[in-house]
Amino acid sequence: MQDKIALITDGTGGIGLETARGIDDTGATIVIVGRNEARGRNAVEDIKSSTGNSNIEFMAADLSSQTAVLLLVDEFEERYGRLDVLVNNVGGLYGSRRETGDGIEAMFAINHVNPYLLIRRLLPLLQNSAPARIVNVTTGAHRFVKLDLDNLQAEREFDTPIAVYARSKLVNLMASYYLARALDGTGVTVNIADPGVASTDMNANMTADFFPQAMRLLFPLWKVIGNFTSVEKAAQSSIYLATSPDVEGITGKYFNPAQKRVKSSRESYNETYQRWIVEITDNLVIQAALKLQSEKFSDKHSLPIH
Repeated sequence: MQDKIALITDGTGGIGLETARGIDDTGATIVIVGRNEARGRNAVEDIKSSTGNSNIEFMAADLSSQTAVLLLVDEFEERYGRLDVLVNNVGGLYGSRRETGDGIEAMFAINHVNPYLLIRRLLPLLQNSAPARIVNVTTGAHRFVKLDLDNLQAEREFDTPIAVYARSKLVNLMASYYLARALDGTGVTVNIADPGVASTDMNANMTADFFPQAMRLLFPLWKVIGNFTSVEKAAQSSIYLATSPDVEGITGKYFNPAQKRVKSSRESYNETYQRWIVEITDNLVIQAALKLQSEKFSDKHSLPIH
């Protein structure tokens, strides 16, 4: 990946930081995105000192905000002018229902809507830089939930945080498959990385209340003997999809923590649901673009609906 540019969201810690470190070994310029300036600076110095590569940069953006995503894209385009790899690693898990400043349920926004918006806005850059790769990070927990189009934002029922989180990732997975088909032949691939269950800050903050009632008594045992992997190992599926020549031209596939191509849940392949999800999400992101009332976020960034 010499002379190439990779953008990694939530790259200042955990799996994102290790993904950046792994991609950095290829000699690419790495741009990590995070909300906290101090943490971003520390991450940059960490990667530089451990790899010897000085081509590491940080861009600050609160990825819970659609306006911040749009401004991030504008700044990135002006600063770099090309993009070879986009890793959508950002994720959020919260113990109760809350909304972002855009009025969208937070997990639905952070795990799906805003990463989708980032892809939409960066598409011209990715296509002009082709061959280029998009890697969306998901969770194996999507297999244990079902899509509920009447409750996408947990507005009707917020059953458990884990279930709401998993559904938001299922929705993003469906949109990823749709995007892969829509972009087929453009030189831009879209694949999905499952990192497994890792020892991250997000998992450390979970309590028994995050799980269904039947599982709560087992939660202390799970915390002690759960099959957690290190963040270094958890990042390997993302690194593989971002850098390996073995997946050149491969698109619309799901890769497990061992970097093996596997099937996701049966429901995730429902193309009718995928199309509905994309149409619903498009309506949400169009509202944000209109809010800015700026020509720099024009229809040149749009993705046709098939």
